[in-house]
Order: sequence, then structure tokens, then C-alpha cells
Amino acid sequence: MRRLMLLILLLMLTMPILAQEDTPPVITSDNVAQLQSVQQIDFDDLAYQLNAGWFAMNWSGTRFALRDATGHGVVFDETGESIMTYPDLVDDDTEENNSPQVVDAVFFRDAVYFLSYDVSGVYVNGQPLDELAGIPLAIGSNATDTDSGLIVVEIIDVETQTNVVYEYEVSPSTGDLIYTDRSAISLSSETGNVVRIGRISIPKVVTSTVTGLVSFGIVGQKSVQVGNGTGQPSVFGNINADATHLVWRDNASQTLYLLDFETGENRIVAPLNGAYAQWFFLSNDASTILAVNLDHEPIVVAWDVETGEKTVLGEYRQCNRPQPDMARLSTDGTTLVIGCDTGLDVWRVVDHDDNEAD
Repeated sequence: MRRLMLLILLLMLTMPILAQEDTPPVITSDNVAQLQSVQQIDFDDLAYQLNAGWFAMNWSGTRFALRDATGHGVVFDETGESIMTYPDLVDDDTEENNSPQVVDAVFFRDAVYFLSYDVSGVYVNGQPLDELAGIPLAIGSNATDTDSGLIVVEIIDVETQTNVVYEYEVSPSTGDLIYTDRSAISLSSETGNVVRIGRISIPKVVTSTVTGLVSFGIVGQKSVQVGNGTGQPSVFGNINADATHLVWRDNASQTLYLLDFETGENRIVAPLNGAYAQWFFLSNDASTILAVNLDHEPIVVAWDVETGEKTVLGEYRQCNRPQPDMARLSTDGTTLVIGCDTGLDVWRVVDHDDNEAD
């Protein structure tokens, strides 16, 4: 029965979605000045107990998975309309007061997979993953909107105290995960890596040595190594969707850089002069860099990579905490979403001429 309920939920989530009449433009340096807030989702208006802006989203930024105040998962679209909840899809003999708490979530195409755990083990959408022995950290996928791909789960191994990633295929008939392989993430004195950029979701991993040798790789595959030429580690930053470039800043937030993994060029984009930002993003074509909450201000900022010109795009929705809980750029490069304790703020490129015509 549990498997049937889960399959029905997954089928509902993977039903074809009618394309919008106006597909949002992909963000580039040519149109980033028109990037603005187009939709705010207020948690107070939803039928959930939500008090934190942590979220996962689908590849186009139109559906969101969140963890509510009770530790369970919910899914809704950009209008706030509910799609499903995830109360406790676990084995029938699991006690109600021992229901797993959601740790992370990932969209696999348009289906949602919640990673959760309790004292008895680790689960994904209620399926116990008996091969895992550790503390679950994250769930991710290498899937796109066009292929099947794999789902990966990262844990801290209880015996070795190292980060390990488990790879799973998805059963087309039941939606269950089928274990295929495991790989360790190489942060050790042997490899020389001392830093892993935490804003980059598994299975993609970017690490750096203390002298600035940067490695990019997909878990379980060979990595590419490029020196950033500064003699210091690349500590904070992000990659674009195709992982061709890395935007990063130094530890003291003095300079904003763009590292090309293919050519090895490390370009100085602009001075930061100590201005801190927790969230950096890079457009899919690597032509523009975005920052959220720059210098502790509730603003979205963009830099043109070619010219270094900085543009303040505006303020995001009001939050009760100094910084957002989460920010993400959609895989298709069209949508920036900022989440905090009051709700979600959805940003897209808007044609101002069309608005005036309306």
C-alpha cells in the first residue's frame, strides 16, 4: 500500500505541465538590468507551519519543496498552491512519534525526493536506505529535464568520519531508489584539498588547496584541476549550470574573480573592498554575476563580467533575520529565488516595454 501511495504521488508530480505562454528569458549581461521581483509567496498565506526559507526547487524555478516547522516536507508552486505534503511515508511499523525529520530535498525532473532520518535510519520518500550508516547531509541529482540521471545522497560515515556519497538509480515502476555505488569526497591531506565550496550542490564538487589549485568534478568521476593564480584558496563562490566557470571571492572579500575551468584563465571582475555576500550566482553563459545580501544589505546586485560594471537591481522581500535562509538560481538560468522566514521572493527578467503597453 505504501509503495502504491508513493507511486501515485510521483505520477501526479511528473504529469506534463502546460508551457507558459511567455517563457521567461534566460538571465544574461544583456538583460540583467531588467531582473526584478515578480512574485512573492507569503508563508502566512499558506496552510503550512513554515518559519524558515530553506527550499529546493525544480529546474525552472516554478515548484518548491520546503521543510515545515514540524520537520516534514511540503511542495507548492509559484502561486503558493499546494501540490503535496510529506507527513511520514515510512514503514507501517514505525511509531508515529518517531517519524523521520526532513533534512533535504531534490527535484528529480518534476518529482520530489525528501531525505529524512530518525533513530532507526535514513529514508528517501519513506524508503529506508539500509546501506547508509551515518548522518545524512544532502540529496542531489545529476538529472536534467530531458534524461533520467541518478539521485545521490551524501552522509558523514560514522566509522571513517568522512563524507561519502551514495548513487541510486530510480525504478521507473515504483519510484524507489536502487543502490548502485558509493564514492568518498576527497578532502584530505593526501589530496591537498583544504576547502570545499559549500554552496555547490552534490554531485558537483569544487575543492581548493591552500595555494589555489581548484578542482571541479562530479562525484565518482575524474576531476579537472586549475590553478587560480593568486596563491590563496578559492573559498566562497558558485559555478554556472554547465560548470564551465567558477565565480569566487577571496577570504577577506577584497576581490571578485571568475575562473574558467576550460582555459585556466582567472579574471578579476571587480573589487569588493570587504563587502561580504553569502550568496553568489553565475549566469548560464557566465556573462553576469549575481549577489544576494551584499554588504549585509537586503539587495540583489549584478556585475557585468566583461566590464566589471556593478548594478544594484533592488531590494528583496522583507525578512525578520539579517540574511536570507536560502537563495538559488534555477538550472535553466531564468529564475532567482530568495527564501527567508517570511516567505519566498521570485525574480525574473521583465520586459518593461511590454509592461507599459499593457
